[in-house]
Amino acid sequence: SEGISAYDRLRLDFILAGLRGDQVAAYRATRAAAEMVPGGTTHWAGIGAAVRVNRPGEALEIYGALPVPEGLGQAPLLFWNGLSSAHHMLGEHEEELAVARGAREDWPSHLPTIVYEVRALAGLGNIEALSDRIQESLTLRPERGWTPSDVIRTAAREMVVHGYSEEAREVLRRAYEWHDSRSPEDARSESGRFDLAQTQYLDGQLDEAEELIRGLATEFPQNVDY
Repeated sequence: SEGISAYDRLRLDFILAGLRGDQVAAYRATRAAAEMVPGGTTHWAGIGAAVRVNRPGEALEIYGALPVPEGLGQAPLLFWNGLSSAHHMLGEHEEELAVARGAREDWPSHLPTIVYEVRALAGLGNIEALSDRIQESLTLRPERGWTPSDVIRTAAREMVVHGYSEEAREVLRRAYEWHDSRSPEDARSESGRFDLAQTQYLDGQLDEAEELIRGLATEFPQNVDY
């Protein structure tokens, strides 16, 4: 680390803490970096870092203190996720929806931004609009590790939490339909099997999910997720 600036040392500490899974150390690094360079990239990272240590109110305070006079341009997806997650954790679903739609203006055809929106819509109980967003997700290609079934699983989980269990079961069927519509090659791929296993797990089909996951863990022992 010889020759590295104090600020860059904090940025490195933040990255290394994240790799270790030490979310508290990562959060502390962002706070120290924000004091040193207000408005720097690691200050922005503090929004998500605060959310990950269960401080959603502080995440919003960080955002409010950031020196951003005019809009954000095309803000990173991780920023939008942190900000929308903070509102979600606080039960501020109208504000969460506004943030999600801001993200969609920046990234109109990206699956993660639809995830942010369905999360907010479930909190508001707007099942019709949520269903429309799911349908929209089915027209988009998987990207960056995200698939339409990630959107559907998020919707189903949040619907159960907010009292829409019957509707959630119906929504989850659409994840199976999407999986069945894939080419045999895609369905049998590593990501395709993991995607199906996650849907089965959420659906309570534990024996089927376990069979898939055990197969993946045997085939890819280096993957800690399996």
